[in-house]
Amino acid sequence: MTSHDDRVRYFDTFQRHDLERNGHLTAEQLMAALKDLGCASEAAGVEHLLRRYDADGSHSIDFGEFLELLAHADAAPDSGAHTRRERSP
Repeated sequence: MTSHDDRVRYFDTFQRHDLERNGHLTAEQLMAALKDLGCASEAAGVEHLLRRYDADGSHSIDFGEFLELLAHADAAPDSGAHTRRERSP
């Protein structure tokens, strides 16, 4: 379960990278948002995440899909999501 503080941080990050203000992140915007949240991901990994979590087939990620992606990226490091949180020392 995501805490309220995490949801607020995720929403702020999502909005900051939603440059078109259409409620969706493109692959490039998604990569930048994940980087801001301390998740390491390569372009190929982001394309995989986009295909995996784009439930509505829009070729972009809405906020609900973004939350789903973040919830699973940490929970299943071997899931093939190609995303992991970078740990601070």
